[in-house]
Amino acid sequence: MAASVLRRLGKWAETVPPRLKEVPWRTIASEGLDRSFLVTKLLCALHVINNYVGAVGLGCESLSGPRVFQAQVYGTSMYPTLNESGDVVLIERVSPRLGRVRSGDVVHLRSPRIPKRIVCKRVVAVEGDPVPGSFFDRTVPEGHVWVEGDNPYTSRDSRDFGPVPTQMVEGRVFCRA
Repeated sequence: MAASVLRRLGKWAETVPPRLKEVPWRTIASEGLDRSFLVTKLLCALHVINNYVGAVGLGCESLSGPRVFQAQVYGTSMYPTLNESGDVVLIERVSPRLGRVRSGDVVHLRSPRIPKRIVCKRVVAVEGDPVPGSFFDRTVPEGHVWVEGDNPYTSRDSRDFGPVPTQMVEGRVFCRA
């Protein structure tokens, strides 16, 4: 087969140095293809992990959309738990999908007021729990959570916009680095 390829190349094939003719091109191409498939598999695995399992975020409030890798802190709503200058947090996305968000969890969620913004708040009450600090006998409706920031003076949270649908919760913070 190599001879037929050389015949088709004509005079150019005659000028090719003998060392170049002895290079194992099939082996090189096979290894290159194997490595490109390996890189593709790795990128697919990273995509699945980022979108469905967990992510690494740099703080809590961001304008980065569904991916939290480029999160930028610019608020003090979770101070003193998270610093204004930015803490690195690890986020897992399995618990919200399975409905296992509990009171006391710090979560990443879409802002009800600005849907492009991802905010970080603490879940204070889940469906069926009484709304904390309410003068009236109110409970959190089914399929919703009540979220508040740790700094009540600067936080825009459920005290402003009411209960948040659980579908807006994108992840649960499980570690602060």
